[in-house]
Order: sequence, then structure tokens, then C-alpha cells
Amino acid sequence: LSSTSLFASHFRENAARALLLPRKRPGQRTPLWAQRRKSAQLLQVASEANDFPIVLETYREVLRDVFDLGALQSLLRDVGDRRVRVSSVETKAPSPFAAALLFHYVASFMYEGDAPLAERRAQALTLDHAQLRALLGEPELRELLDADAVVEVERQLLRLDRTLGGEDDVHDLLLAIGDLSRDELHAYHSDGPLDAWLDGLLAARRLVELRVGGELRLAAVEDVARFRDALGVVPPRGLPQSLLGPVDDPLGQLVGRYARTHGPFTADECASRLGLGVAPVKETLARLANAGRLAVGELLPTSLMRERGRRGGHEHCDVEVLRRIKRRSLAKLRAEVEPVEPTAYQRFLLQWQGVGVDRRGLDALVGVIEQLQGAPIAASDLESRVLPARLARFDPRDLDELCATGEVIWRGLQPLGEKDGRIALYLADHYPLLAPREPDETRAPRDTELAARVRELLGRAQEGTER
Repeated sequence: LSSTSLFASHFRENAARALLLPRKRPGQRTPLWAQRRKSAQLLQVASEANDFPIVLETYREVLRDVFDLGALQSLLRDVGDRRVRVSSVETKAPSPFAAALLFHYVASFMYEGDAPLAERRAQALTLDHAQLRALLGEPELRELLDADAVVEVERQLLRLDRTLGGEDDVHDLLLAIGDLSRDELHAYHSDGPLDAWLDGLLAARRLVELRVGGELRLAAVEDVARFRDALGVVPPRGLPQSLLGPVDDPLGQLVGRYARTHGPFTADECASRLGLGVAPVKETLARLANAGRLAVGELLPTSLMRERGRRGGHEHCDVEVLRRIKRRSLAKLRAEVEPVEPTAYQRFLLQWQGVGVDRRGLDALVGVIEQLQGAPIAASDLESRVLPARLARFDPRDLDELCATGEVIWRGLQPLGEKDGRIALYLADHYPLLAPREPDETRAPRDTELAARVRELLGRAQEGTER
């Protein structure tokens, strides 16, 4: 209530009545915008004290005088005790109270659909994910996130946009994103012999080869204890004991790293990657989500769902990864609604109208007329400038043929001097929908039997009054 304009206006009146909004000069009126600014500043400070008298008086005035909560509570008690019966009635016109509500609702949402789709998606993406989840439950971002942004962020998370320059880069890669097979490593661009680097790292015991998920993968030696405690993988012999100590929450660490290095994913995908059943992975994902580290909802764009063969359902995503995807999607959407230079708009119009495009024949002429339907064009310019600019080798006989067969209708709109005038072209099927109404269609309807009867009754009433 304290954040509404109603509360602010009553607080301003009460503060002015209590002389808490002093004027610069006595006897001169303070502008309304200045009063609002001073009142807003005072309300911001006074809201920190729960017992500030003006705030309490404003609450009392709004709740009792404006809203009349006492009468509302009494009415609700009567409804609950069945002393008052509630009936639903449909009327042809709204009541004055309902009409006011309807007017305010229409005024609030009248122009909501006028904004471009990209702008509306951008506005939705600016909402905080945690607040959206608290208000609406599990958020549905499937139609808001940009598919290209998701793919781009996923490539960056897996470091596919980087080039491997040596053994240290390979070791850092596996330490950051986890275990990879040799085939997966060959998907990365390298500046040297990748297989030789891998053999050197294995010989130096900086990497180890483990069987995870039914295949041999390479992992950093620092992760051996995590795989042992989480997946039951037997570590190679000869490793130092400093790397084999017990690990706190090993499965949570592996699942958390998988989430940090992937976009929206399902529990089945994570379980398949780790070679585990779905149940322990779901339990770990739920624990991470409750800790605020994962976001859960419909997150993957529809196009990527079809491409990856998913059938819907909820996905999981690291909260920082989701923020990156939202920022990237928001940047793309804002770029789509940015204003362009007049020259770009002019190029679009010329391309949209087909100026300079190699089109010819009756079918092309019909397409041009469909675009120009209803546009007032000078008759002298139609066959000399407008149509030749949109058609290659325009022949006026083609237009005459379309008019003669009834496929195209032309209509005069406005005279231009003695020998020219504005005309409009229409396709015959579209003419009833697009053409302006004829002048005789706007005249008053002819007399009917009902109108004659009404005049007769009015005449009798007038005679009775005169008598």
C-alpha cells in the first residue's frame, strides 16, 4: 500500500497540513512537482520509522476513509454467515463502479500489444529471476531466451572458442570443465600435436585415464578423488596420497561443475554423462537448487528442444550461467529494436516495394497491385513511373487485360486539375474490404413501417398535450 500513488498523494496532503513541506516564500504557491518531490523524499525517510505520526495518519485515512475496510469486513462476515447472498448477474452495460474499473484496466493495457515482440521479450527478461520465481513459481523462459545466445554461451563455457597452445592449456581445460574423451578433445582447435601433448601429460601423471559412463576419458589428476568417492572409479596406482584424500560432497562438486559448464540441461543428461542413475542425480540437483545455486524451470528455447530431441519438461541451469544467457539474449533483443538511420529505412522501403527487382509478367503485376491497393496515385504517374519502377518491361496492355477480365478494379478518388486525378487500384476479391464506402451508403435509411408507426404515436401524444 505504501508504494501506491494513492498513499503518496494522501501523505503529501497530510504532510502539507502538518507544515512539514515548508514553502520558500510565504504567500507563494509551491509548484505541484516540487511538492511531490519533497513529499517523496520525506516519505522515504519517514518509512524507516514505523511510528511516524504522518505515516500512521495516512494509513488510517486510506484504510478507513478511502477503502472503508471496516464495512468490507462486516460485509464479508455477513457473506460468510449467509446473511448476504452473492448472485452473479450479466448485464448489457457495466455498472458505474464496474465501468470505472474497466476504464482503468483498458487504459493500463490499451497499448501493451503495440510494442514489438522483441521489445516485449526484452522487458520480460529484465525481471529478476528470483523475484519472478517467488511471484509466479517456476518461471518459463523458453520463449524469452534467444537460441543463438544459448549456443554461444555454451561454446564459451566449454571453451570451444579458444585455441589449445600446449600441454598446460590441455590440463587447465580438463581441470575446468571435467573429463573428456580423446574424440571430444579433438573437437578443440590446437596449434600443435594434440595427441603428443596428451601422451606427455599421461606420462607425467598430470592426466589419468578413467572409465566413466562406459567409455575411457581423460581427467586431471586433481579430480581422481572426486571420481572415486562419487562414482566408485578405481584410481590408477602410484598416485601420491595427497591427491587421494576424502572429498566433501564429491557428487555435488561433479554435478555443480557440469552445471557451470553447460547451458540448460535435464537430470537424465547429467546422469548419462556421469554414468549414474537418475535418482541420486535428481537428489543432488534438488539440493543445489534449494541452496540457490541452480535455477529450475522451462529454460531451453523451443528450437533447441526440437534440435536436441527433447520433449519438454523442466531443465536445470547454474544461476550465473542463466544470467549470462539472459544478458546475451537481452543484448540481442535490444539490438533488434534499436532505431536505424533514415537511409536504412529507405533501403528497406525500396526492397519491400520491389523497386529495382527483376519481375515481369501478369503474376508479377498482380503482386505489385496487391501491395498498392487503396493507395491514391496520380493517373499520369501510374503507368509512367509507379508500375515501371516495380516491373521490368512493364506493358500497359497487361493492366488493361486485368481490368477487362475483372481481376483488377480501379476507382477515381480526387481530381487533379482538368486532365488528371488520383485513382486507386484494388484486386476484385479485396475491393469490398478495402474500398471506401459509397456516398449513398452513408445516407440515412429509408422510412420503414416501424418509423411510420413511431411518428404516428408521437403525433397523437402531441395532440393530446395541446388539448
